[in-house]
Formats: sequence, structure tokens, C-alpha cells
Amino acid sequence: NIIAYAPNGSITYYNDTHGKYYDVDPVAGESMTVEYVATDTIYEESERCRKPPCAYNAVERVNLSTGAVTEVYGRHVYREKAGEWHDVDRVDDRHLVVADIVHDTVWMVDTETGMREWTWDAQTAYPTDEGGRFPDNWVHLNDVEVLQDGRVMASLRNQDQVVFIDPD
Repeated sequence: NIIAYAPNGSITYYNDTHGKYYDVDPVAGESMTVEYVATDTIYEESERCRKPPCAYNAVERVNLSTGAVTEVYGRHVYREKAGEWHDVDRVDDRHLVVADIVHDTVWMVDTETGMREWTWDAQTAYPTDEGGRFPDNWVHLNDVEVLQDGRVMASLRNQDQVVFIDPD
């Protein structure tokens, strides 16, 4: 659930439309507005989910005062177990950096075009016989942070590592 409380403890916003929620961040320059990552499990077979259950990950923006919700970016993934994006960080008005557990990658996407600008793959830096069980939840990308110098810091929980990625 996403719940916002007033200083007196009363609930000012409540949302439980998605199955899972992750990483709530305030939106710079927008009063009472946050972005979060949500995941829904898909149980029906379709063109986007050929072997259910699958997942749909979405980054949404909500104004906590009005309740207006807008999807910023979303994408289907082929599995539900460990299929979530646990963290997404905003780079600028158009770009997000995603911690993708399914593919063991960190990547930046242009939300207007849907195109990836760059991708870092954990398999280029770590052997698959270390950490979690490969390929299920081998790395478990838990967190990404865009640093002031432009690098991206990512937490690889099942590797007991933090990496610093230079997008260039």
C-alpha cells in the first residue's frame, strides 16, 4: 500500500490498487507529489505473458493532495518470482535508472521514447556460480542511486556488494 499521513496522524492518501509497491521518492519542485514503483502479477496468458504468472512493473507519479495518478513508464516481464524493480531513480525530466532483478541489469530509459540509453549487466562483472542461485535470483538488485558525479551506485544483495557504474 501507499499511505500518506498528516502531521496529526490522519490518512491523507491511500492506494492499494497494485500488488506490490517499492521505492517512494519525492518529485523535485512538485508539492505533495511522489513517484513510486509498483508491480502487478499477471495470471492470464497473453502476448505479453506467455507462461503465467508474469509481472508488470510501473513507475507512477501521484499528487497526494488530489490523488491524481499518472504512469511515467511501465514494462512487462516474463516471470513473477523476483520480477520486480525494487528501485528506480529519476535522472532528469525524461530519464530513469532502473534496478532490474529479472535481467540482473541496471539501465537508463528515456521515458518519452521508451529507449534504453545504456545498460550495465552484472554477468560482465561477477561469476554466475557466486551469490544467489543462477538464474533465479542470482544478484537481487535492491537499490540504485544516481550520484552527484553522474555515476550510479547499485546494491547487489545476493553478491554482498555495492557497485559504482560509470554510464560512459
